Amino acid sequence: MKKIFKNFQSAVSAISECCRDDAGFGSPIAESEVYNETWMLRMILALIHDYEGTFLCKCMKKGSALNQIRETVRRKWISEGGLEPAFENEGTTWTDAILGDIKFRDESDRGVVVNPNENEPVGIVIVEAKMGSNISPDISNSKDYNQVARNIACLAKLTMNYEYLYKRLRMVVFVPDGWWNRHHKSKPNNQYPNPGALLLDSLRIIQHQRRKKKAITNEQQFEKAIKSIISNSVFITWDEILRSIDDRNVKVIKEFYMHAKSGISTEVWDMSGSGRACRGAPVGRDKRGYSR
Repeated sequence: MKKIFKNFQSAVSAISECCRDDAGFGSPIAESEVYNETWMLRMILALIHDYEGTFLCKCMKKGSALNQIRETVRRKWISEGGLEPAFENEGTTWTDAILGDIKFRDESDRGVVVNPNENEPVGIVIVEAKMGSNISPDISNSKDYNQVARNIACLAKLTMNYEYLYKRLRMVVFVPDGWWNRHHKSKPNNQYPNPGALLLDSLRIIQHQRRKKKAITNEQQFEKAIKSIISNSVFITWDEILRSIDDRNVKVIKEFYMHAKSGISTEVWDMSGSGRACRGAPVGRDKRGYSR
């Protein structure tokens, strides 16, 4: 199996060089273009792809989520792959990553369809990556149709005719430690006390969308796929993943992660693994790791 993590590490290091401001005229590329959840996710998936060890038992409380990510990422993975909308009058849904029994649509360079493999299925996993921002609450032409529900609906529409995949469909949301309390639990009148409540409410939200818009053919299969996805879906913290992988490259990603999470705007990390800052100094962080 071809190793890919080093390629991603080199790419991030090269791009980060463009964030330098050695001449004092301002960086040509904003650091947020590099140090963000998109590149964090790509590096994590590349590391999981290469990883030969056993995930440490702390992560097993999440069931088989990381093991399935490893299986699916080794089959095929696409960063920012496009899914056809579940309902009419909606645009393409762009996933942060989609993994598994998939392939590109013939007429599209980023559109994704099922690549049937009934004899040795690994399933399909959609990954949503968050660093500081909350789940998008709605889309432009449909209030209450949040990012999680939309991803689940699109995956169900994509796979509803492949019943052998149902038990292997999953959505995984990666967030930092403390993210849920910051965006949900601590808010007054919060309707979602935990991630499971948000996932379960996706069924109601999708059913509401289906009533408003043209009915999907084979609605029974569509709903079965939705329920299967919801029952398998989990929120996992970046921190838990990094704690659960015993690999020398984790140090490099931890440094990148802390840089991205803190919102530092004056520092460029040396991705060689030395851990030194190329320029500037980090802003202060509170006890939770968020920038002040």
